[in-house]
Amino acid sequence: MTHALLRYPILAVHYIGQYLKSQLEYRASMLIEVFSYVLWIATDMALIYFVLLPTGTLAGWSLPQMMLLFGMHMASLGLFFTVGVNLFFVPGTYILEGHFDRLLLRPISPYFQLLMERLSVEDVVTVLSGLAVSLWALNEMDIPLSLATILLLCLIIYSGSLVYLGLMTATASLSFWLKDRTGIMQLALMLGDQPSTYPLTIYPPMLRLFFTIGLPLGFIAYYPAHLFFGTDVPGDNLFFLKYLSPLVGSLCLGFGYLCFLRGLKGYESVGS
Repeated sequence: MTHALLRYPILAVHYIGQYLKSQLEYRASMLIEVFSYVLWIATDMALIYFVLLPTGTLAGWSLPQMMLLFGMHMASLGLFFTVGVNLFFVPGTYILEGHFDRLLLRPISPYFQLLMERLSVEDVVTVLSGLAVSLWALNEMDIPLSLATILLLCLIIYSGSLVYLGLMTATASLSFWLKDRTGIMQLALMLGDQPSTYPLTIYPPMLRLFFTIGLPLGFIAYYPAHLFFGTDVPGDNLFFLKYLSPLVGSLCLGFGYLCFLRGLKGYESVGS
């Protein structure tokens, strides 16, 4: 029983070890990728700064509060990419080119194999950068950086990554029926990126409802941010939603996994 419970964690450690060995053979390439991620984060931070420069606020949100949203969003997105980047290869590499057959020949969960076969350890830089920005923002708002505060922040980031992982798993699963190489995944990423960076109050009521119920991106950063500053910023007066990020993240992942299993039942090999 104990061996069965430890099977997947042990396999995950082996997968990560093999990936790191392969990446260390191309250290220059890895360093360039890390630098590009840092530059990307710095560019996005500069954009938020210049947006707020004329008035100092956006829909009543100050620069530190906006940076808190940005930091939690980036850390959640980075954590998702660290373990979920291979989902972007499902439509082309796995479905259209037939590499998915290989996952079905092993006595291991195909979904677990899919996530572990290609990782993005470089995105750990994104996670750490987002965490650092969030901690800076909390400090600027005179919120004590206690152990409880840091643990709460980590829980929010983890929950946000589950939202991304679940939604992108569901999107990738559409490839079992729609033979599209990359377009649908890129569209989903573009749709899920910006709304979780800014407060939902800048959007019309119907879009706010959509990003709460239909595509729950508000639970990545916007709603849980209220755990730190309560009603000090304009909101939707639905303060109970700030507690629901772990639940919503779990539901999103469960929904994505069910979509994956449903698509798996209808998978047809290309015969290559």
